[in-house]
Amino acid sequence: MSDLPPRIAIVTPVFNEAAVLPELFSRLANVFDGQPRYRWRAVLVDDGSRDASRNLIREQAARDPRFELVELSRNFGFQSALSAGLAHVDGDDAAVTMDADLQDPPELIPQLVEAWQGGAEVVRAIRRSRAERGVRRLGFDLFHRFYGRLTDSPVERDSGTFGLLGREALAAFNRLPERHRFFPGLRAWIGFDVGDVFYDRQERAAGQSQQSFRRLARYALDGVLSFSYLPLRLLTYAGLCISGLGFAIGVFFVAKRLLGLETASTGFTTLVTLVTFLGGVQLIGIGVLGEYLARVYDELKQRPPLHREAGRSDAELRSESMTARRIGIFVALGLAAFWVMAVSVSPRLGVTADEVVHLTGGYSYWKFNDYRLHPENGTLAMRVATLPLLGMELAFPSFDDPDWLQSRAHMAGRTFFFDLGNPVDRMLQFSRAMIALFGVATAWLIWAWSRRLFGPTAGWLSLGLAMFCPALLAHSGLATSDIALTACVLFALSATWRALHRVTVINIALAALACGAAFLAKMSGVLIVPVIAGILAIRWMRKTPLITRWRGQSRWWRSRGQIVVGATATTFAIAVGSLVVLWAAYGFRYSAFNDEKSRNEGFSLSWDVVLEQSSMPTLDPEPLDVLLERLPPPRPTSMTRLIGTLRDLRVLPEAYLWGFAHTYKFSRERAAFLDGEYSRTGWRSFFPKAFWYKTPLPTLALIAAGIAALCAARGRSTRRRIQYRMTPLLLFLVLYAIMAINMNLNIGHRHILPIYPVLYILAGAAVLWAKRLRWGKLAGGALLGLLAIDSAAARPFYLSYFHPLAGGIDRGYEHLVDSSFDWGQGLPDFADWLREKAARGDQASVFLSYFGADSPRARGLDAIRLADDLSDHGPRAYPAQLRGGWYAIGATQYQRVYLPVRGPWTQRHEELYADLRAQLRAFGTRPPENETEHARLVTIARAIEILQFGRLMHTLGDRRPEELIGGSILLFRLSDEEVGRALYAPAHEIIGQSPTQP
Repeated sequence: MSDLPPRIAIVTPVFNEAAVLPELFSRLANVFDGQPRYRWRAVLVDDGSRDASRNLIREQAARDPRFELVELSRNFGFQSALSAGLAHVDGDDAAVTMDADLQDPPELIPQLVEAWQGGAEVVRAIRRSRAERGVRRLGFDLFHRFYGRLTDSPVERDSGTFGLLGREALAAFNRLPERHRFFPGLRAWIGFDVGDVFYDRQERAAGQSQQSFRRLARYALDGVLSFSYLPLRLLTYAGLCISGLGFAIGVFFVAKRLLGLETASTGFTTLVTLVTFLGGVQLIGIGVLGEYLARVYDELKQRPPLHREAGRSDAELRSESMTARRIGIFVALGLAAFWVMAVSVSPRLGVTADEVVHLTGGYSYWKFNDYRLHPENGTLAMRVATLPLLGMELAFPSFDDPDWLQSRAHMAGRTFFFDLGNPVDRMLQFSRAMIALFGVATAWLIWAWSRRLFGPTAGWLSLGLAMFCPALLAHSGLATSDIALTACVLFALSATWRALHRVTVINIALAALACGAAFLAKMSGVLIVPVIAGILAIRWMRKTPLITRWRGQSRWWRSRGQIVVGATATTFAIAVGSLVVLWAAYGFRYSAFNDEKSRNEGFSLSWDVVLEQSSMPTLDPEPLDVLLERLPPPRPTSMTRLIGTLRDLRVLPEAYLWGFAHTYKFSRERAAFLDGEYSRTGWRSFFPKAFWYKTPLPTLALIAAGIAALCAARGRSTRRRIQYRMTPLLLFLVLYAIMAINMNLNIGHRHILPIYPVLYILAGAAVLWAKRLRWGKLAGGALLGLLAIDSAAARPFYLSYFHPLAGGIDRGYEHLVDSSFDWGQGLPDFADWLREKAARGDQASVFLSYFGADSPRARGLDAIRLADDLSDHGPRAYPAQLRGGWYAIGATQYQRVYLPVRGPWTQRHEELYADLRAQLRAFGTRPPENETEHARLVTIARAIEILQFGRLMHTLGDRRPEELIGGSILLFRLSDEEVGRALYAPAHEIIGQSPTQP
């Protein structure tokens, strides 16, 4: 890329302007001398002048090489001369077009250039006032007033030839082949970003205007005929009207004749009727012929379909070989490949923790119009995922089931999935295929944003990052809500940003639908509210025109006050529309419960609990409660008070408000694990570390390159232009990152999934460096290839992906667990392992401690359950009788995140363990005497089992598992001696000892 300053050409047609040329030369030279940052040249096109104009230009060119003469063989007219001049300067960075009579002041050129450097590819000079008077002034006013009504061309009123075309716009204009040209119309037709500069048109500097009334009339006619078929269609309309009139006249005279009122001479009626009717038919025929000629005329002009793409050079424009259709086909193929990669792994993935409640809740929303089950995760993803289930014959828990009546979604979900004979695998396959469509939409939006900002190469780069992203693939292949939120937020930002620049009914409706969908996708979707507020504030400060279109008429609003009022009104309309969408999702009913279908016994937690007005309901004290931290008493906050007020006023549906309150309550405190540490309120470093651990290294390199390239982009105006266009994305990225870092809910990398699309779009800016570096494209392609290999290696367990520097999938559990690694997806592979074990004659016992919502019991797995009551609700004996054999431990269970024995084994644990064992021995072998004694015995036995599990995990220490099954289950082979030592070795051999090594 050249380091030379931009080259700007001034193109001026000249016809018999000898009187004004000396002053034109002087004023242009002053402008050139005052702007040394640019390379200037003035191209004066002599249009067959008959005075001394040609010689004057030639002499000036000899004195000052910045002036050039282009001679035409005769007078072709102003438009032809202007086109010849623009063709001569094709390849310059910008071209300013102006008249030679100095009514367009050259001193305004620096303002045109400044608007171009600010991001406008086409800059128009708009006249605030004109110097003409009388009939000439009236003619100009009438033409500009009615031109927009006669044509479809968006020509700004009072804009003429004076203006600027950037490199891309200039190249586009020069590719238009037609001969009868109307420059303002063609300038508007080619599109591109437009900027305006306002000025007062002056008197001629000298001499008389060379534009006669006849020339001006022909110019106006060219403008209308080049951009409108209305004159042709008027013939058709006139023919229809006259034919109708002829028919009416015929009916009238026939009626008079039949009534005996006819007094005209014989034959008059027939003559009048035939003349008028046939005349109308002829005009209709001419009009129809005109329609065909109009289409032939349009074909002969061969105007190419031109589209501006930021950041593209002329070389890229000339080398771009794929048509829009071919690009669409390749994008569709890429998106289809993404969908297949996400969905095809479903048979290897068991039921993950949230899928049970998502599908159970969504199915009940559709079937029963009742929203009691799991409203805390929105409704959109749940409804979309369960659409295919509506066509299946599925059994559902009874409306008298206590789990249904008391809104216990997890328990009702287990019944729906595992106890009623429903085809779980088919349910999951279909539901996951629907959710994957959100992933496809996300990838498409990434491609569209990047392509528009940085060009087609950037679009393919960003699309490649999305296609092979383990995080996007993982959550696109699960029937949960995280990818739905990601897609809807990106859609909402895109649609709102568009509506704040081009206000149409369709754009407002799309933005309202997108924002409503973001609210419904997940409760964290409300973050778009402050983002849109920030977008609105930035829109107020930017004087980019606000375009409104209503009933086919466009209007440009340019003043700061107009932009503020228009943008604010548009945002208000979007807000109202999104509320309508939200209410529609709940059937425009406040109550979450459909009393016509079932009784209402309330939510699983009361309103007082979720609004922090009372404590969580407690069960009977458990022996292990002494190991848990004491929870602080509930304390209402400003947020809970706001939710309570909205509930009292019924501003939003009850299910949505309760779900939001529930999410808010449990986002403030939740057990979490990070790098061997435990916390209930999280760490500020959790999501930055999660991002580092689980983002592929090639992706990190490309994101860093894109951000660096954008920051180092040449030209402050270029950076500002791109930054403004990325306003919604950058603002969302900053606010979401701040929210994530300060969030106490640290249970899953998936909670920062929405930032990945923004980062992949930013990565597209890396092509700005690739253009300047010979090896840039090769490096980018190599990194994408490495990403594809890395992603393929993680398949099918994309959820468990960790990059090699973080230990890879085999060591990821040392950093993060729960939905960042182990969401309960591993049972299908564990079932395969059990079959292989049996086939090779291995008779060793298998002990399973599982975390998730799948059911080893329903799958018929031959394993002894251990310390996983949270995931096992069936009857079994306590404590499990442990001995040597295979121990299959879910990674979340291995780190004991949700067990009271997390962390190292301490003296406190040991004392409680010894006490409970003594209590159990006191029972001896006699059976319990009553229910109370039986319940106490079971409680002690369960507590001992959990303590034994804690002791066992402590003694394993840093021991590496023999195998990782299903991307989530750690497999250890322990001998009787190892198990005996773990459970019964003296305390001093366990407490404070170094962990065993592999």
